Amino acid sequence: MTMSLRVLVTPINSVPGTHGNKESVTRLKMASTMENWKIFRMILKRNFDTFLSLLKSSKKEMRIRCLVSDASDVIYEVLLHQKAKGQNCLDQVCQQLGILEVDYFGLQYEGNKGEQLWLNMRNRLNQQLNRQPPYRLLLKVKFFVPPHSLLQNTTRHQFSLQVIKDLMSQKLQVSDKTTCINICALLAQLSKLDQNPVTEFTESIYTTLVEKIGGGLALASEVAEQHTSISTLNPIQAEYKLLQEVAELPNYGISFHEAKNCSGENVHIGVGPEGITIFDENLIQVETVDFHMMQKATLADRLVFVQLINQATEEDSRTVGFKLVSEKAAKALYRCMTETHSFYRCDTVRSIVATQYCRDLKGTFVSLFNENTSLGKTYIFDIKRTSQEVHDHVRRKLYKMSNDIETETNSTATNMSNDPEETEVSSLRNTVQTVKDSLTCRICMNANISTVLCPCGHLVCCRACAPHIKECPLCREKIIRIQKIYLPFESFTANNSDEDS
Repeated sequence: MTMSLRVLVTPINSVPGTHGNKESVTRLKMASTMENWKIFRMILKRNFDTFLSLLKSSKKEMRIRCLVSDASDVIYEVLLHQKAKGQNCLDQVCQQLGILEVDYFGLQYEGNKGEQLWLNMRNRLNQQLNRQPPYRLLLKVKFFVPPHSLLQNTTRHQFSLQVIKDLMSQKLQVSDKTTCINICALLAQLSKLDQNPVTEFTESIYTTLVEKIGGGLALASEVAEQHTSISTLNPIQAEYKLLQEVAELPNYGISFHEAKNCSGENVHIGVGPEGITIFDENLIQVETVDFHMMQKATLADRLVFVQLINQATEEDSRTVGFKLVSEKAAKALYRCMTETHSFYRCDTVRSIVATQYCRDLKGTFVSLFNENTSLGKTYIFDIKRTSQEVHDHVRRKLYKMSNDIETETNSTATNMSNDPEETEVSSLRNTVQTVKDSLTCRICMNANISTVLCPCGHLVCCRACAPHIKECPLCREKIIRIQKIYLPFESFTANNSDEDS
């Protein structure tokens, strides 16, 4: 930017009556100098204000670029404001995927020492990622829940992609023969449905699939036979049944952290819905500790200490310590234990978890004069809802969306046609569709309702989904007995394969 300065100087000798008068000459020189200084300040201020406005506008236009990959290695590009938080990035990705059940997912990144870390959704991106944009992140399932708790097919699809990736990398190990056959057959069906055009599976393909899952080579023929029996399943049905099989595996929903114990031995700490499980270097289970036996967890630099209650006396306690590869990895383990306990075992997130934060040096100094300042504040935990709260929250949103769509459809139909006969036909068609929807299982959204929950008497789900729930999804009353029912008008829907199985 070039600043042009024009100084107006009045010649002294040209002023009449000043020739030879030294006092008048001096006074005029001073007046001229002051006038020039005022003009200089005015020009400088105008150019400086212009410079500041350009600087502010350039800051407003600055955006950070994030590249987020899902389990199928599809990359989603997200543009965010420079001060954007992790939740802004996750919301944009889930919006592109059409996912409302956002609380089950998280964004993961790699630390300086190769450790996998979860992004804190409540803190700014540039405070957590110590590198230059574009930021490369992974969209992964953070909290695994039973498949019947998922309300959207898009969410089940992302769960199944994550599960398939974990099966292929043998993070999820299958030891039971029957389970291995069923999982391999479902994987073969999903792979077949993805092919265009569809090709016939050979025995070598089944053998390769069994090898990746970790089963014996002799199972290939049994997998082929099982695949033939389920060849009529569509992708939604196959993904749901796959999640049902995988949910029964012992390591389903467990997050692993590498550490060293007090003896300096390498161990793997698995944090799951029930508590923590300690494995040795070869992933052989050493000890299991339920959450109700954990009294307190503390964090100190790279060390995490867990105070346990003695199972025999429930009074004496012992402390178990773990040393992790970095301070960030230790914070990740501490966060994982607290957030997992809150998500699976609590009715609501306690305020001590939701409001816990720390400040940097600048923020601490400013907080001495203003306690409510957000300067330098970073939250420790980012969990907002428990598993039950997530389910209820999404169900209310889906119900509201369906009502809005129905209202819009009815208003559009009314505006398009004023014919009474056509209006009556449309009304009857909507009634039939409503009856069909009311007879569909509210959990798998595929089979007919074929059970009644006792003692509340609600008709909610099919026979395949009923054993997986402990309380009524509508009234939250505890289920004592499940009674089979036989509806006289099953011709409304032709999808009875899941019910008969």
